[in-house]
This record gives sequence, structure tokens and C-alpha cells, in this order.
Amino acid sequence: KDILEGKPEEIMELYENIKERIDSEFNDVTIAPTKYYIAFKTNNKIIMCLQPQVNKINSWINLKENILYDPEKRSRDVTNIGHQGIGNYEFRIESDEDIFYFISLFKQAYDEKLK
Repeated sequence: KDILEGKPEEIMELYENIKERIDSEFNDVTIAPTKYYIAFKTNNKIIMCLQPQVNKINSWINLKENILYDPEKRSRDVTNIGHQGIGNYEFRIESDEDIFYFISLFKQAYDEKLK
């Protein structure tokens, strides 16, 4: 079953906007949908996972503890909390305004996976 199936149009548009930004800035990222989340990878390593909800998209940024630079403190450390995706930092994307900041967090994990 497609994880995007039955989601509201606003969430579908938000997901497409995120995907377009990543596609335009990072040309070697692949998308791998699973039953519970959509993984974005480079070098066969997961950068982050997205999980569309009814009114937001949860993301998990795959960086080890205390590595993410998040000056606005908008992400949440979920290292010791159960969650669906792969990554220690949860970031909620609720509108297009969140995408710009999210991309700055995504880029950190992307750069780390290229090392």
C-alpha cells in the first residue's frame, strides 16, 4: 500500500514541494518508499525519512546525537524515543515555510553521508 494514499491534498502538495527542492539541489538522492516511511538516500545511506500524516509530515534526520546544528531548536532529539523512521532528530513540516529550514537540516545529514 502506498504511504501517500488517502492523504489530504495539502499534504500531497507539501510532499511534492519537499521532493522538488531535494531533486533540484541534490542530484544524487534516491527515494525509497517503505510501508511506514519514505527514505531519501545517497551513497546507499539513509539521509532522512519522511512520514506523511493528516496535517503534517514528520521527518527523521539521520545524524548521530549532538551533531545536528539547529540554531532555532526546531527539531527534537528522539534518540531514546520510539519512532517509525531512521534518524535521531525529528522535524515536523507543516507548511511550505518549514521547507527552507528543513533543507538546511537535510543538507547536514546529506554532507555527512558523503564522507
